[in-house]
Formats: sequence, C-alpha cells, structure tokens
Amino acid sequence: MAPASPYQSLGENEIRILRIHPGADGDRLSASLEHHDLNSTDHLYTIISYAWGPPEDPHFPCDVHGVTFRLRKNATQILKTLRSPDRPVRVWLDRLCINQTDKVEKSAQIRLMYRIYNLAETTVIWLGEADKSTQLVANYARGLDIDSILAEYRASTRFNAGQKKFILDELAGHPDMVAIVNGIATLFEAVWFSRVWIRSEGSVSRHVYALRGAFRFTWDQLTAMAHLYQPRATMNWPEWTTTGFNKIEPTLNTILAINLYRVRELQMRNQEATYTANPLFTHIVQARSSLTEKPHDKVYAMSSMASDVQRHRNEVFLRPNYALSWQEIYINAVIFFFAQHEIAYQVLEQAGVIYQGVNSDLPSWVPDWRYPALTQIPALNEWMAGGDRSKVRTRVSSLNKKERQRLLMYRGPLSIAPLLTPLDRDKKQFAKDRARFEEERSGYDSDKLQAEESKLAIQAKWLSYRESASKAASVLEIMLSMQDRIVYLSPRSTWMDDLSFNDNRDEVRAIDAGNLAYLSSTDKDQYITSESLRQAYNATLIFMQNKDGEGASEDLIASAEEWRSWLQRGDKERTLAGAMYHSCIENAFTFRDYTFAYSEAGYMALVPAISNVDDHIVIIPGYQMPFVLRPVLGEWYQLIGTCYVHGMMRMDAGILIEEFDIRVTDDGRCLIKRPQGDVRANGLKLDAGRYVDILGTLGNRWVKLV
Repeated sequence: MAPASPYQSLGENEIRILRIHPGADGDRLSASLEHHDLNSTDHLYTIISYAWGPPEDPHFPCDVHGVTFRLRKNATQILKTLRSPDRPVRVWLDRLCINQTDKVEKSAQIRLMYRIYNLAETTVIWLGEADKSTQLVANYARGLDIDSILAEYRASTRFNAGQKKFILDELAGHPDMVAIVNGIATLFEAVWFSRVWIRSEGSVSRHVYALRGAFRFTWDQLTAMAHLYQPRATMNWPEWTTTGFNKIEPTLNTILAINLYRVRELQMRNQEATYTANPLFTHIVQARSSLTEKPHDKVYAMSSMASDVQRHRNEVFLRPNYALSWQEIYINAVIFFFAQHEIAYQVLEQAGVIYQGVNSDLPSWVPDWRYPALTQIPALNEWMAGGDRSKVRTRVSSLNKKERQRLLMYRGPLSIAPLLTPLDRDKKQFAKDRARFEEERSGYDSDKLQAEESKLAIQAKWLSYRESASKAASVLEIMLSMQDRIVYLSPRSTWMDDLSFNDNRDEVRAIDAGNLAYLSSTDKDQYITSESLRQAYNATLIFMQNKDGEGASEDLIASAEEWRSWLQRGDKERTLAGAMYHSCIENAFTFRDYTFAYSEAGYMALVPAISNVDDHIVIIPGYQMPFVLRPVLGEWYQLIGTCYVHGMMRMDAGILIEEFDIRVTDDGRCLIKRPQGDVRANGLKLDAGRYVDILGTLGNRWVKLV
C-alpha cells in the first residue's frame, strides 16, 4: 500500500516549512513539513534559491513523513550543506514545500511569493560546487572596498560611467590576475543566474548570500564584482580570458538590475523614497534572456516586483493560474499594457512574426517573451514616426467561431495555424484511442506497450498545442495614420556576418544595382523629401545614421558612391570614405536582416527580410517606428515587425494629416479636405516638397491584427 501524501491543505496565507533533521555528512536526507502562517510574527526560516537542473541529473532520496522524494543534484547538495549535525534547520524549498502536482495550490503559492521571500530571515543562493578557482575569487571578494565600489556604481547609473573602475585595471600587475578574472567569469556562468525567478527572489529578499560549495559570497560582493567586470566601453578582451564577455553580460546586467531594485525596496521600507515606477512590462523585457521551465513564468516571476501589478493586484488575469495556456497569459499581459498610456506605445515594437518562435501560435501583436529579442532597428532618439506617445488607440476582441475557422484554414504565407480538422472531433478520437489502449494493454508485449504509449503521448501533446492555439485567437484593433502597399522588394543576400562579407561582395553589388535600376524605371524624378531618388535611396540603406547611431551627415550619405566603387574594386582597406559607409551598412544589417522596399505611392523603406511584395508599410500613432503588416484574407493583418520609412520618421504623418485636414471614410476612401494646405501656417509648418504625392496614404483608420 502506497504511503499517505505528506501534503495537507493550506490555508489562505499559509506556506509549508521544511525541517531538515540533523545528520552527518554521509547520512540520507530526512525531513518533515510544518505549516506556517505568513501573518504571524515568527519568520525564522531560510529560503533556498537554486536551479532545479536538467531532468537527466542524478536523483537522490529524501524522506519526508515516510514518503521518499527523489531530488535532483542541486537541491540535494544545498540541503546537505545547510543540514546541522545536532539541530533541525528550517528552510523553504519550492520542490518540497509546494505540492508540485496540484496546479491550484501552485498558483496560490506563486501569488504569495513576494511575501514568502520578503518575510524570510535569510535567502541563500546555491551556485553549485566549488572549483579550483573559487577560493581565490572568494579571497579577492573579501578584500574589496565594497562601500566605495557600490557608491561608484550607484553614481554611474546616473552620470558618465566612462571613469568607472575596471577589473583589468584594478588587477594589473597582480600575480593571480588571470586566475581571478577567469574565476569570476566562471562563477557568473553558474546556471542560477540564467533563471527568470532569480530577479524576484534576489530583489525582494531582505538578507541574501550565495554559496559556491562551502565558500560564501555576500550579495554586495557579487554586485561589486559585476560592476568591476563591466567594461567602460566596447572592447576586445585579452586572449587569455576563457569565457566570452557576451556569455556573462546577461548575468552582469541581471545582478545590477536586482541591486537597483533592492536599493529601491530598502528606501521604500525606510520611507526614504517616494513611489518609483517599475512596471511589469519593463521587468519582462529585461528578463527575455532568462530561462524558465514554464513560459508562464516570464510573466508570473516578474509580477511580484512590478509597481503597476501592486496597484492592480485585484485584477484576476494578473493572478498566477497555471490552468491557463501560456499564450493566454501573454495576451492578458499585453491587454493590461495597452490600458496604460505610459507603456502602450512600447508593446508592438517587441512583437511581430519576425520576433516570434516557431509554432508559438501567439497573435502576431503579442510579444513572444519565451526568447531573447532579436536584432532590432537602431532607433535615433529624435525619431517619432507616430508622434505623441499618448495617441495609441487599441481595442481587443475575440474571434467568433466562423472567423476562427477561416483563420485556421488560412494557408497563406506565415499562416496562423494550418489545422484543418475540427478540434472537438480530434478530442473525441483521442478519448476513444485512450479507452481502447486501456482495454487492450494487458495483451501487449513490452515493445508494443511502449510504442502505443508513445503514440498517445504525442497525440495528447498535439491536442494541448491546438487547444492553446484556439484559446489564443484574439484580435487587436488599432488605429493607423499611414498605410501603403509594397510593390518592389529587393532580394535578400546570403551574407551572414561581417567576417564573411568578401564572399558576398558581388551579390550585394548586384542587389544594389538592381534596386537603382528599379528606381530609374519609376515615373518619379524626386523623392517626397525633395531629394533625388538616388540620394534618398543612399540614406535609406543606412537608416539615415552613422555607425555610432547618430544622424548621418550629407557627406556620409554622398559617400555611397565611393562605397560602390569600393565594392567594385574589391578592396579590403576600410579607412576610405566608401568603407565608412559600408560600416553603416553592417551596423544596420542591410541586405541581411533588412531589405530595401518601395511602395505604391513612392515611399522608400528598409523592412524585415521576411517581408513580401503586397505587404503594407504603416505608421501607428504613438509609436516611434513604422511597421510592416501582412494582409490576411482581406479582413485582417499580421504584424511582421518594425521598419524604417525615409522621410516619415519625425511625426510627418500627423503633421500632414493636420496640415491638409485628411480624413478616411468608413469605406476606406481618403478625403483631403484642405488640398491647398493650412494657409494659416503660411507654409511654415511643413516644407511640403513632394509630400503631396503620398497624401492619399494618410488619415486615421482602424485595422484588425491577428
């Protein structure tokens, strides 16, 4: 007979505390569970923050009330490290203190996570076993002038960081410099730093320290080393470094972000600071590179830290609920963000098909926070294609059954979900297959049994995937101020990275020549900005900016002709003006991630390389960047991603709409009610140039995104 479950129902504000029984180093782990009321005054327990580790890790036994749990390596190691030989130790360990098989309890405990960590006496972080460099790094950390380094760090977040201390300078001449620098990098490669939950765990805990084997690091020591490891500017690291900076940069950013939040929390507790905004959206974006076992946790782990969630804590859709699909969680979060004017203007620039993972089945207007953000257009601060940020206008609705079925059957490019069999029918068939299997399994040999179980598991996973897709069928209605169809798109090159460019010179030169030939075939002699078509094209290829992300000068744009000569000659020398223009091409990822497009009314644009002819370039009021949309079945659009439209990046659409009093009727017709322009502005509001050519693309209108 199986032993009784060690779990008893929890009250509304109750958690379980694990009492580790005394034991010697080689003894098997033994513990008991006790209920603890968070409303009590006694919070003498230690939080254990650790990485679960992969499922294939070795598992070790831990006896709890007569039930043997199999714990992975990390949990076992830290429990044994904290265990005392002569007294019980009270800890909170998520793996054992939450009934992992009870989704309702798990959701309720997640909602208490802020209080669980905030009320605990101590939080201990497990960074894994020590290695040969750990003692050297621990000795170095103990010798740091922590107060001085942290004071410099706090100042560098507000002022010029160009004079900050840097670890290579601080250790210059030290006999163990190489071992210490590489040892710190190895420490920061610990899996714990990649977990999404550490941002809330480290931020809201009152007293935090980390263990690497038996070696202890205070949180201030970790923060100080992270600050020292950050270079003052982009640099080439010495060849003797064993870990690339790009591998640990996310860890450094995470540690420093946690420290900023910890300082804010301390100030708030001591009433030294007024309310400071730390919205959920900002936390989720910062955590995109962090790892999690469940996609839901990219939202839930950040909720306890978010100032706007604290203000709206009664909103049902913000409460952790693992019964919902992760797609529904992401949609609910976006709806929450669109309701906040100070955040709404940022959401869509994180979204789009270009940034979504394979088979995400999210609506295109919902960011796929499961993955780090990919390359985005380097935006100039002064760009504001959509004008006033408070002008974002949205409405969210659900697809009806007929609309959903139409989308499920859509087989166009980047189809929503090409699932042609009704879901209910497949559910019934799965139930029949499962019942048949249970009836016949006694007659199967081991191979047949394994094959049938595997087949049913795949079938169940596919149904779950489709169930999520059907629940995620929501529509975003959003207002546009400009819309035009792409009629020409240059080919995408096979150029992959800067180092391989010489293998692609001829290909890039041919694409460029083809673009210029197309422009020569149009009936235009000037661009809308009054530039020549060639000048406008040269500026478009580099997003109108230099390699340092500043506005491009006329001389730099003109050097495109020298760039073409440089391509023709095959020079590798990069000191000439043409090579400088090429550096801007590389910085913009033109011909690779972004490709040149020309629209029906004559706009020149750089658009995501997955764009198609007949896609639309649009401007959305309130957004810094224009977007590419893809028509779907004549009724909806998919959001592809952000783009650059030359001559339309500085509120031009809004100014022109007001200048010429442009309206769009319900049936989509554009009415220019003041074709002579605003005579009261005496021509000073906007040098119209050839902008009259594109007036028919302007005017506020609603579209539906799926």
